[in-house]
Amino acid sequence: AFHVNNAWGLLIEMLSLGWLVFIAHRLSNELMNVETVENITQIMGMENPAMDIESAQNQIHAEFTRSRHYERPLSLVIYDISGQIVPQGINASDDDFHNLLVNCFTQTRVSQVVAKELRAMDLVLADRDQQRLLLVCPEIDRQAAPQLIEHLDGALQRELGLQLSSGSASFPDDGLTFDGLWYQAKKSLDQKNAGVNPIKVVKPERQFINQ
Repeated sequence: AFHVNNAWGLLIEMLSLGWLVFIAHRLSNELMNVETVENITQIMGMENPAMDIESAQNQIHAEFTRSRHYERPLSLVIYDISGQIVPQGINASDDDFHNLLVNCFTQTRVSQVVAKELRAMDLVLADRDQQRLLLVCPEIDRQAAPQLIEHLDGALQRELGLQLSSGSASFPDDGLTFDGLWYQAKKSLDQKNAGVNPIKVVKPERQFINQ
């Protein structure tokens, strides 16, 4: 009877261990299959203020319609947030999933810092596929766009210790449609990125992770 009880106890322990391994494996697969920054940052308990560009078509159309109707300027700014970004204060890793979380965390923090510096009327958009942040800024003309970028660059360096490449284009000087401005802004960005790493890490004035 003693041996029988031991055998049953061992069997129960093995079954319990197998069940825990199965649950852990399933959870790992679900996390690895997360496809969007929104899903990952929700898991991490963070709010990303950037709207997905595909779901913001109505807002984009409304801003361009308003600018054309009233003949008012509008600028589009593109920030490149691609690549393996590991700012100061975050540990690098050889694990792909860990680095994915780091990148999603950084993209979200970049969006948060930029959104905080912009006006309520400005649109903060995320091009997830190309890992770019797009800013639609009404009433900002070609002369004011570089000043806006300089201000945002200062905030990103101060808050996160990051220097990101950017490009810009303005309505009506550089294009009359969103696609036209996007093409010109991307061309400007690509010229800056030619032969260089689009992301530089510098020492932040503030700690990267808010306490």
